[in-house]
Amino acid sequence: MSEYAYIGGIDIISTDGRPGNEMTVVLYDINDPDKAPAMLKVYGNIANYIYELYGTDRAERYARKRFTFSSFCTLTKIEVLDGDKIVKTVTESGGYLPFIGEDY
Repeated sequence: MSEYAYIGGIDIISTDGRPGNEMTVVLYDINDPDKAPAMLKVYGNIANYIYELYGTDRAERYARKRFTFSSFCTLTKIEVLDGDKIVKTVTESGGYLPFIGEDY
């Protein structure tokens, strides 16, 4: 199965409001308006991470991220970036560290 990467942020989240369930996200790149958005399905640990992160105002929410997804348009990994350096990785199977940065 092929994997693809998208660097940018999350523009839209659609969920039933319960953590850990299926959600749909739309990715965008604010630095490249010509880059097409991507709509992906998200499950499990990654869905929990997104649900919790976007309920806060932590600096990590606004950081650039590298999203890895399958040919089935399912998000499989998120890497939080600081420049080109990966400072945090969230996968389907693993937990994740506390959120990075201050509240705004």
